[in-house]
Amino acid sequence: MRLQKCSASVHSRTVLFLLAAILLFGLSAVLGQVWAKKDYKEWAPKDCEKVLADSPWAKTMKYYGSGLGTAGTDGGQAFTEYTVQLFSALPIRQAMVQGKLLPDSFLTADYADQVIVRIKYRTTAGQTADLDLGRQWQNQTLGTMQNSTYLIGSKGVKVPLADFKVASGGDRFCQLAFPRSRDGKPVLSVEDKNLILQFNYPVVGGIGDGKGQFEFKVKDMIYSGQIAY
Repeated sequence: MRLQKCSASVHSRTVLFLLAAILLFGLSAVLGQVWAKKDYKEWAPKDCEKVLADSPWAKTMKYYGSGLGTAGTDGGQAFTEYTVQLFSALPIRQAMVQGKLLPDSFLTADYADQVIVRIKYRTTAGQTADLDLGRQWQNQTLGTMQNSTYLIGSKGVKVPLADFKVASGGDRFCQLAFPRSRDGKPVLSVEDKNLILQFNYPVVGGIGDGKGQFEFKVKDMIYSGQIAY
């Protein structure tokens, strides 16, 4: 019996040690990111790219067709890629300004009443598919987007789309606007776990299922002492 108790005790300490190590690793990973280590004016081009594509305020997802599909323009399997950026979040605008994508005036833009989301899209399925994807997005309106596009925040409340704009010509992005509060309450609070964007996207060349969902973890979105979104 003593041996069993000793073994159980060692096992418990091992589990606690592993949990502590995982938590410390996660904390170190967050603190080790460029937005936690350096002022945005010190961000290198690769740092800006990281913030704009893979950060607490930007997520990128690739959608592939079923089966092997067709070869893409990059030599691999064709895919359609979406990058969702919380444009009203200061780190995103800082990365764009530092990367010379926007003028400095965007750093002081007022988004107190709205959450602005920018969606960038592209496909590697060839020029015809690219033109089709651009055409389908540019034919979208606020009316066609409203029934399938939501920002889901505090307690799972769905915040409806308030405005929609899409770039014309060869530019491949659109911009969504949502109210920052619902029924007098903010979309997010520090007690919330995540912020989710749901929208439908055009299916071109049989790639994807047309259902987009992007999740942002609130605990990682803290910037300069508050939730940046």
